[in-house]
Amino acid sequence: MKSLECMAHEAKELDDAMSVARANAGELAIAAGQVFAMRMALGAQAMSDPLSADHGEFAKIIPEKTSAFAHAGMTWLRWSGEVAEQMASFAACEAATVAEAVAAMSSCRTPVDVIAMQSSFTTAWLARALSQSIAPRRRGTALAQRRADADAPDGIGKRAPADPMTKLQPFWSSQSSSSS
Repeated sequence: MKSLECMAHEAKELDDAMSVARANAGELAIAAGQVFAMRMALGAQAMSDPLSADHGEFAKIIPEKTSAFAHAGMTWLRWSGEVAEQMASFAACEAATVAEAVAAMSSCRTPVDVIAMQSSFTTAWLARALSQSIAPRRRGTALAQRRADADAPDGIGKRAPADPMTKLQPFWSSQSSSSS
């Protein structure tokens, strides 16, 4: 079971990542809104007068969107495989834990022993549930830090990725390098 100090550190990492995400989200929302408004105006103009439309801009939009959708599909495909693997592993571990709990409780001689054993397994389950809920946030923390590192000038403000993310590093690295 994790110590309170470890959980406090994880909460601090999550708070730091959310601060970075909030700062980046504002800039991204403004830029995306400007691009969207410009392209909507181009589309409206093209519908009213197709011959004077900016065909060069439309020629750029189609390959850009095709590439974006292809990239999103590949990202989803890669991520869905990993999620399925994690879910199967989680389900197998929980099934083994249930079998262990049943065996332990069946060997109890009194109702008090059963209640104590059940309390012990419930506490362990709550710890696992908390750990499972923190894991996706760790991925977000690492992604936000990699994004900040990619945007920072060389050598300024960069730090090594957190150890828990070593397993996912190839996935996140490919995402941050191809999305810039």
